[in-house]
Amino acid sequence: MKILKICLSIFAIHTSFIVAAAPIVISDRDSFENLGNIAEFQDFESFNPDDFTDFSGDFVDGSMTYTSPGTNLIVGANTFIAPISNTLSMRSAGTPLTGDIAGNFSMFALDVALNLAENVVVTLTLNTNLGDYLFDISPPRVQEEQLFQGFVLNGDEFFTGFSFSEVDFVHIDNVTLGNVIEASSPSTIGAFLLGMFALGALSRKVQAKNQAS
Repeated sequence: MKILKICLSIFAIHTSFIVAAAPIVISDRDSFENLGNIAEFQDFESFNPDDFTDFSGDFVDGSMTYTSPGTNLIVGANTFIAPISNTLSMRSAGTPLTGDIAGNFSMFALDVALNLAENVVVTLTLNTNLGDYLFDISPPRVQEEQLFQGFVLNGDEFFTGFSFSEVDFVHIDNVTLGNVIEASSPSTIGAFLLGMFALGALSRKVQAKNQAS
């Protein structure tokens, strides 16, 4: 019984290191969606493509609450900005695009673009229940294409929010939330079995020594 308790302690310690790992970055939407069950998908296409739609306060869409300190803005595809599809941005220059995520989702993805003459590096900060993670990305021009960015967490970690650095006119689209299909990590199982084997061998050695004496 004592050996079993020691084995479980080893397993718990090893698992704790995996749970706190940084998000895995997935650069292809199909690969991302194949990792789990998609719960929500928001593409802003229900809004008028010929106009701008302002949200002076928080904009709630499913489990997402867009909390940008400036005015949240749906940019229609047929407006003078001419994104390739309806996007979410902000009207106030110099304010970051931010959002809160409700629920315990281990998968988060979005398409990102910029309304700028040339690409610049922006920092995307992802917030989870265990910490914050920063990613530098170079989005394309919103009039030409969008850059897919998918993120996956392990263990009991889940997303709680996101924010972009204060670069003017970040645009996002196709926001996706989901949960990874649970599967035991091979490294975790291996460590557990190795610990069981080692402690079992130690137990046999102690028993043999006691019998010999």
